[in-house]
Amino acid sequence: MQTLSRLLAAAKATTEPPTMNALAARLGVSRQTLYDWKNAAQEIGGDHLARLIAFANAAPEAAIEVRREHAKSHHERAMWTTLARRLGTAAAVALCAVAVPLMADGSMAYVLPFLPMHLMSIALVVVATWAALRSNRRAEGSTA
Repeated sequence: MQTLSRLLAAAKATTEPPTMNALAARLGVSRQTLYDWKNAAQEIGGDHLARLIAFANAAPEAAIEVRREHAKSHHERAMWTTLARRLGTAAAVALCAVAVPLMADGSMAYVLPFLPMHLMSIALVVVATWAALRSNRRAEGSTA
């Protein structure tokens, strides 16, 4: 439930004035509906969740976390947890596939600022590992 609360707060901050009334009007729902979503008294629909994520300038993966937190059964929670883990792994693999060729010509520095924070962390680990391996190879070559 924390993810949905954070999304609501972030989206509210983008409204003028930054109030729940303004956010409710922007989403086309009542203020009570926002509180019902926040307190899990009512489930947020997919379209409203997608719009809320966009208004909050959050990563789309937040939808998975909201669904996991609001799961009604252990099995549903396990499904969303597995999906999140698999997407994280897939994102890391995709990032490595993109990052390694970019590092060869030094253009990785232009890509990093545009990555979501969790992918940026992975990218920085990949870059640091690559740089360390490259440095070790150079050191081995100079001592031979």
